[in-house]
Amino acid sequence: ELAVTALVKGSPYDELYTDIYTMPADGSGTMTSITASNAADDFGARYTRDGKYLLYGRQLRTDMNAENVKLVRLDRNSGEVIDLCRGFDRSPSGWTTNESANTVYFTASHLAKTSVFSVPMSGGAVSMLLHSGTNSNLKVHGGRIVFLHENISAPVALYSMKTNGSGLRKLTHFNDEILAGVEMGRMENMWFRGAEGDSVQAYVLYPPGFDAKKTWPLLVLVHGGPHGTFGDRFHPRWNAQVFAAGGYVTLMPNFHGSTGFGEYFADRINGEHPRLPFIDVMKATDVMVGKPFIDSTRMAVAGGSYGGYLVSWIGGHTDRYAAIVNHAGVYNLMAQFGSDVTQHRDISYGGTPWDGRDQVLKWSPSQYAKDYVTPTLVMHGENDYRVPYGQALEVYGMLKAKGVPARLVVYPNENHWILTAQNSIHWYGEFHDWLHRWIGTGGK
Repeated sequence: ELAVTALVKGSPYDELYTDIYTMPADGSGTMTSITASNAADDFGARYTRDGKYLLYGRQLRTDMNAENVKLVRLDRNSGEVIDLCRGFDRSPSGWTTNESANTVYFTASHLAKTSVFSVPMSGGAVSMLLHSGTNSNLKVHGGRIVFLHENISAPVALYSMKTNGSGLRKLTHFNDEILAGVEMGRMENMWFRGAEGDSVQAYVLYPPGFDAKKTWPLLVLVHGGPHGTFGDRFHPRWNAQVFAAGGYVTLMPNFHGSTGFGEYFADRINGEHPRLPFIDVMKATDVMVGKPFIDSTRMAVAGGSYGGYLVSWIGGHTDRYAAIVNHAGVYNLMAQFGSDVTQHRDISYGGTPWDGRDQVLKWSPSQYAKDYVTPTLVMHGENDYRVPYGQALEVYGMLKAKGVPARLVVYPNENHWILTAQNSIHWYGEFHDWLHRWIGTGGK
């Protein structure tokens, strides 16, 4: 028997919910949904080694964007389904088992790291085995877990540890020689009082050679999603070390709507997309401005996708930053119904163009162009269907018509992300050139 994840409905793809389907392994018979009773998503099916159980993830609501994933166990004989991690306020992913199939191991975003956890196959208490960096692709054998690990200062390498979390070892060293001569910035974990008095987490990355006796420019990064995280990882896109190396104290707040801080925290922004994140970013900036080594006249804010949306909102609501970088950002919420995905946009925006139009316009950055005066670099992939390329043309055209300094950079062969190596190098160059032009670089 095979188990696969597939969309419940096909064209015109106005709903994107998935079910688990099974079929005979010899190719005979037909695919049959075994999760049809759940209207929301079921996905990630994985058999235990003895074939007795099927593990998969599910969500139960179709009226929510940030619902936690439930890790469930289906008994293939009795049909019994149990939630293995009941009360665990995080979203499991990448689940696997040991040889005896009495323990399930998985990862989950947790407080801006992707940690490793375990839970008994019978369900019950969840144990955290590793809370460091970003971990993925778990494989269990011989009493050890082998997995991929990265952090803000080191790219992906293969690691292993015992199934109780002890005996951590690095197994591969492909990048050690290359990185030996590279000085990385020091990262600091910061908590501050954000919107509505809630505790909000942020990372601060200091430039290599940072000297607190000097004053430095501040770069504030706004992550996409919005249901995502600026985590402790070494990513080829939006690599914080690359930004800090340019001579910028780099601030990465995980504002309301971010994942890994509980379902309630992630869900808070739905229906009023920018309100709480904007307050969080402002308060995080205030904390940094209160430090003697930050030059408040040399600050920039940058973001991609939802982050590009929020920096456009910021541009229409404050002039405290000397420069903005907007990559693949939403400017006009009404136009986002031209995206490749329209499902749940009513939940995000609090309305639609045909029902609750005023609410959509209320949270659309395009309605606040009057007060937008900050020099802005706009970058976009022409093949972007998630945030169509017209969003870039609209915000750029508005700025040029107003006489606000702006630059438009378009990548004809890229989509929502800059994926090719040469384009990525060019993208980082444009980013740094814009910052250097408007806020300079390095400590003074």
